Amino acid sequence: MNLKFHFLLVVLAAYGVANAQYIIPNTVNTQSLKLKGDVKSIHQVQTGGRYDRYSQEFYFNTNGGLTEKKGFNPKGNPLSYNTFTINYNEKGLPVERIKGNSSIYFQYDENDCIDQVQTDYYVEQFYVNKDCQVFEVKKFNNTQELRSTEMHYYNDKNQVVKTLYTSANSDTSSTFFSYDENGNETEIRSSMMKAIMEYNEQGHKTLWKQYNSKGELKIHMTYAYTYDEKSNWIKMEQTNVEDNEVSVLTRNIEYYE
Repeated sequence: MNLKFHFLLVVLAAYGVANAQYIIPNTVNTQSLKLKGDVKSIHQVQTGGRYDRYSQEFYFNTNGGLTEKKGFNPKGNPLSYNTFTINYNEKGLPVERIKGNSSIYFQYDENDCIDQVQTDYYVEQFYVNKDCQVFEVKKFNNTQELRSTEMHYYNDKNQVVKTLYTSANSDTSSTFFSYDENGNETEIRSSMMKAIMEYNEQGHKTLWKQYNSKGELKIHMTYAYTYDEKSNWIKMEQTNVEDNEVSVLTRNIEYYE
C-alpha cells in the first residue's frame, strides 16, 4: 500500500470511515464521513492528548461535498498545513484542491470516473472499470517517469480485498483487507503491519489495534460516542489503552434548513 493512501486511511479512521477503495486524495464528503442529514458545517475541538485544544472546521455544500477545511492551534491561529479549499464542476465533482500556493487537479473520463490527479510534482493515472472502481493507479514524476504502480483487487461484493504496490525499482508489497457483514473494514494486513478494527451499531469504529511485523502490539485505541438527534456523533472519547491517555473530540454540527 502506498504511504499516502495508508496515511489517509488512518486519518479517516478517526472519523469512523471504513472503506479500502481508493479515495481521491484530500476529498471527503458527508457520505464518507458517515454523516446523516444535510450537514452544513462542523466545528471540532480536541481536549487532551497530543493535540489538546487544537480545532478544525469543515464546510460542506448542499450536495454533501467538502468545500473547505480549516485547522487552528490552541491559540486560535490558522494552521496553513491543515487548511485547504476544494472547487467543484457543474456536475458536483471536485476539480481542484487549493492548499496555500499549490493545487491538486482532478480530471474525469466521459463516465465521470476519476481519470487523473495532477500536481506540479507528480501525475497519477487511474484505470477504472465500468462501475468507476479503481483497479490500477500509475504514478509519474514531473518528467513523466513511472514511479509506482498500485493494483486493486475486488471480491464479489465490490470491496477491495487486496492492493499490490510496485515501486520504481520493482520492489513489491501487498496489503489485504477484510470486512464484516455490514461492509465495515475489520482487518488491514501487510508484511509490515496488521490492524484490527471493531464497530458499533452506527458503523463507527470502537476499537483499533495495530501490530508490527513481529506481532507486537504498537497501537491500542478504543472509541466511545455520544450522538445528536440525527445520529451523528457530537462527542468521541478516544482512549490510548497502552498509555491510559484519554482525549475527547467535541463537535458542533450545523445543518442546512
